[in-house]
Amino acid sequence: MFRYTHFGVIAGHHGDMFVESGKHAKTQTLAHIESFLRYHYIDTDKDRRWIIIFPEGGFFYKRKKSCQKYARENDYPVLEHVGLPKVSAIYAILDIVRKRKSLTYNPPEFLLDVTIGYKDPNDGLDGLELMTGSAASQSVNIFYKTYKISDIPTNLDDFTNWLFQVFVHKEYLLDYLYKHGVYPTYTGIPLNNVLVPLSLVKVFLYNSFYLFVAVSSCCLLRSHFFS
Repeated sequence: MFRYTHFGVIAGHHGDMFVESGKHAKTQTLAHIESFLRYHYIDTDKDRRWIIIFPEGGFFYKRKKSCQKYARENDYPVLEHVGLPKVSAIYAILDIVRKRKSLTYNPPEFLLDVTIGYKDPNDGLDGLELMTGSAASQSVNIFYKTYKISDIPTNLDDFTNWLFQVFVHKEYLLDYLYKHGVYPTYTGIPLNNVLVPLSLVKVFLYNSFYLFVAVSSCCLLRSHFFS
């Protein structure tokens, strides 16, 4: 859905890829990932240094029940605060980017895992609240963990187990956050909450959405007038 909105237009120009979900699209999607990465990240003169992946592949509240059902049926961890990741897509991306080289591209060395949580798991931010400014000031808690890509398993079965353990750790982090209001500290240095400045985000989303609706309406009216 997003690809057909103003968000999708910006994402397309930026070089983002929307991954289709479901078994029916799996083979085609994996082939698309390889050609997409080759064109946008490997065989390009642009200085690409980051690949940002959303491994859960959708809205958590929509996927929660199906993820838990799938986990029970396949003896995977049943998670309450995060969805199961899309293993095949992430494995394909890592397999491609760490094997291929070109004159302008070097394989990435690290995977930066980002866990984002709110103090109240039932009080997050949605698009409508961002665009209308109806949400009160909200604190967003961010936890970073870095992995060397050379240490990540290359075998699919081992990678699957590794990735699920990463998400089990995310589950622990978020459960701790929701109970104590902060993430657990491993280094002795407190991890302070990151307050997100929503005003600029709100202005951008509101205006870009208004422009998208206005342009779309004009195009529809013009098409109807000349038809």
